[in-house]
Amino acid sequence: MRPVLWAVLGVNGLELVIVHIALSWEPGRVALFVLGVVGVVWVLGVIATLHKCPHVISDRELRLRPVFAASVRVPVGDIESVRAITRSRSLKRVAEIIDGDTLVFEESSSSNVTVDLRVPLEVDLGRGGAGAVRRIDFWVDEPAVAVSAIRDRIRQGD
Repeated sequence: MRPVLWAVLGVNGLELVIVHIALSWEPGRVALFVLGVVGVVWVLGVIATLHKCPHVISDRELRLRPVFAASVRVPVGDIESVRAITRSRSLKRVAEIIDGDTLVFEESSSSNVTVDLRVPLEVDLGRGGAGAVRRIDFWVDEPAVAVSAIRDRIRQGD
């Protein structure tokens, strides 16, 4: 799973110990300890969400469930092509519609799989935008495996 999150969790835990040892002012130590514990719980929640709500491909649909964003269902029959390509952006949100027709689900300002659609797909991300998209860029841990699984489903539908 996401090495960055495990690193953040480790650093956060180390911070708890260092602050407890280095800070002698008791009210400050307690306040920073509470904030540190909240940070650890938050990171554990993100890790649990990633584990509990992964992207899923079935015979009928590709379901994209990025953390903190709306779930999007893409009918397999509407997928034109899929490829592994890493793109780096710095969007304001985890999920956004850009360039008028591209839905992007970023993780750490990157996406690594692109799905092109045969027909526009209507999506509503609330504050992230709404509209018809013809391309979806998203992040997966193993892009080659994801691309292969999606291509297999496309071939089964043909």
